[in-house]
Amino acid sequence: MLYRYQFDNQDYEGREEGDSLLRKAIAECNRGLALYEEPMFRYKDALYSELSRCFYRLEQYDSCAYYAEKQMSFMDAMHFEMVPNPENASILLRLYKSYEALGNTEKALEYADRYVGMQQVIEEQPKAVEQVKNEYEKKLEMMQLQAKHQAKQYRLYLMLAFLLAALLLVLWLAFRYRKNKEIEALKHEEAYRKLQSEFDAASQQAHQALHQRVMAIYQSGGERTMERIMAEFVAIYPKATDKLASTYPGLSDSERNIVVLSFLGFRMKEEADILNLSPNTVEKYRSNIRKKTNNDPISDLIR
Repeated sequence: MLYRYQFDNQDYEGREEGDSLLRKAIAECNRGLALYEEPMFRYKDALYSELSRCFYRLEQYDSCAYYAEKQMSFMDAMHFEMVPNPENASILLRLYKSYEALGNTEKALEYADRYVGMQQVIEEQPKAVEQVKNEYEKKLEMMQLQAKHQAKQYRLYLMLAFLLAALLLVLWLAFRYRKNKEIEALKHEEAYRKLQSEFDAASQQAHQALHQRVMAIYQSGGERTMERIMAEFVAIYPKATDKLASTYPGLSDSERNIVVLSFLGFRMKEEADILNLSPNTVEKYRSNIRKKTNNDPISDLIR
């Protein structure tokens, strides 16, 4: 094949050198055939084809036709189908040209007809392929359009599902928030009842005695008046201040002091005097207490 390649590409100077290349190619092909003792060795097809090509270029048409027909016979024996393609068309063309040069008109016409028929099929193949390609591209385009349409539908369904899930989540969160608020309100009410019962547990006599003692502390004046009053209050109601702080954690120390003083019966002016505040400041604290306790009955403690 190398020698024939050099010949086909005119890698030589004169006719004699070119023919020498072809004869070398023929000699190598014959050496190859000698190596293949099996009559049905598949690569004989390629060697027969090379020999036919080389003899055709040497214009030795009888040898060209001989090896071309041996190639076709070998292909039949090996059940190689003579499909329409340029390689098989070149076999028929060499046979046609060779028999025409040898003067065998009958054989030349036979192979010429076969060559023309195969060439027509080969020429029609691109058209058929193009038609199939066009049909395939149309089908592919339709499939792509359908896929895009389905993708849009899927996105719409996904969006609707997401919105539905979001709505359900919002409803669930609202339900949980409402339940939590109800539970919180119940706990708040329960804490208030406990606090109120704690205050009501003391007898009226103990309350009056406490009132007298804290009023005496106030009237006596002196330092740390609030601390002494709170000490008397805690002695009677030891858990009241802690429950007040846990029930209404938003109250400041000053606001809790005002709650206690109001419960003990001190008036606004007296509370201001005890806490070293102005009456306006005490009134502001009382307003804050009402807001922070949501006007619960606990506000009785500041009246």
